[in-house]
Amino acid sequence: MFIPAAASKRGASRQNPATPFLWGGGILAVMIVGAMLISGGGDDGSQNRNKPAPPKRVETGSANPRVRDAMAWYEAMSTDNRFELGRYTDLQGMRKSLGIDNIDGTAEDLEKRVLDALLAADSAKLIRDTEPTSGQVDTTDAEAETGKVILYVTPDEQAQAKYFDQGGGEVWVWFTFANDRARISRFEVVSGIRERAPKDDPNKIRPSTHEVIGQAQDVKRVYNGVEETVREAEIKALGHLDGTPENVQAEIDQRIAELIDLDAPGAVPNRAAMRLKQIGKPSIPRLLNKFFEIPASNREQILQLRKVCQALEDITGQRFGFNPSMTEAADPAKSAHVEEMRQSALKQWYGWWADNHWRTDYDYAIQKDDAELEAELSGRTPPDKDDAKKR
Repeated sequence: MFIPAAASKRGASRQNPATPFLWGGGILAVMIVGAMLISGGGDDGSQNRNKPAPPKRVETGSANPRVRDAMAWYEAMSTDNRFELGRYTDLQGMRKSLGIDNIDGTAEDLEKRVLDALLAADSAKLIRDTEPTSGQVDTTDAEAETGKVILYVTPDEQAQAKYFDQGGGEVWVWFTFANDRARISRFEVVSGIRERAPKDDPNKIRPSTHEVIGQAQDVKRVYNGVEETVREAEIKALGHLDGTPENVQAEIDQRIAELIDLDAPGAVPNRAAMRLKQIGKPSIPRLLNKFFEIPASNREQILQLRKVCQALEDITGQRFGFNPSMTEAADPAKSAHVEEMRQSALKQWYGWWADNHWRTDYDYAIQKDDAELEAELSGRTPPDKDDAKKR
């Protein structure tokens, strides 16, 4: 058969057996690349977008703005810097905290009255003698509009000689945060630094009679078959120590109520006991009065008496024959015996108070080393702890 050359070449081109494979290979390559892109084969960051973000770090130390401003407020208090104190004080909140009546006047009048009261408040005495070393805030309050900051403080250089314990104390301050600044609305000295008692004048006339309970007497008592001489006084209701400010009187009574509240969380009575010890001598007559008011006739009352006794022992270093933790009142016979023990111990507590109510170093039996140091400084004979317990 005769076939034209041109027609033969075109036919050969159309019938090239490699052409279908070339087209198929190209399509296959495009599909593979597309599948890789869809499945994330390329590092385009999509996998990172699916990972959860790391948790945000919340600053709770001294770099936190609320802690920083609380320390600035404290430093202004301790240095009597009224300008800085005004900047970092919530005046209305502090006015209510200090019990100042609302006043008519300008903002300057309000600031002057609040700062005058704040700088003179007995409750701020420790603040005026100490300086903050660090602070912290709970994570729930670290970015809140209101909350609490815990400040750790130590006596400043000028006040070092006034305190036995120079290791430090703890002060809580409450703030309101607005316009990038924390302002302090109230404060509380939670654990303080024990102040040295003023030196007693050895030539001072010592009163031998308490104005309410009279004079203590030597009484013979038999304990565990052994006759001993103890000091006792008449049991009568005691009011607040003369000269105690009204706000401190109210706080003492409130703290004693918290101390014996058996339904309160554990931190409440513990904090109350620490605060009563910090207040010191003015707490003693009201604790004795509570000891007088609560009979030992059931388990709940014995638990309350245990807390009162422990508070008295912590403040004074004394103990007088009644340990409620070792007693029970499950039956009438035992109840009568426990009540007898309470009455005996209470008479001795009253006897000790009649003999020592005038002392500034009322807690002389707590730390012998401190008492010896005080005696050395004053030239007096150091009190003997064992002898004090016998008395």
